[in-house]
Amino acid sequence: MSLDTTIFRILKAIDVAYEENNFNFDETLNLKKLGISERRLILMLEQLKEKNYITGISTITSISGHIHIGINNPRLTLEGMDFLENNTTMKKAYKMLKEAKEWVPGM
Repeated sequence: MSLDTTIFRILKAIDVAYEENNFNFDETLNLKKLGISERRLILMLEQLKEKNYITGISTITSISGHIHIGINNPRLTLEGMDFLENNTTMKKAYKMLKEAKEWVPGM
């Protein structure tokens, strides 16, 4: 899966969960449905936060190296919404994926 597709799916899942007020980390960002590893998801969340696409999700690395994820009303920023709005190729892909209804819980 391409990087843009993965980013689109993560952002869309966060946005839908925010709109429906039902964010559950394991369900909203289901690794199998996203097709990525936990390490990749954490890296992508860190990068999406650094690029100011998302807010309300933080990562903390313990002394032992274990990464903890903090959740506080995860949502998209204006930049994240702009990415979804202007990425027309991904919008087409999303329409196809939406029909399958398998990667965004609660739809």
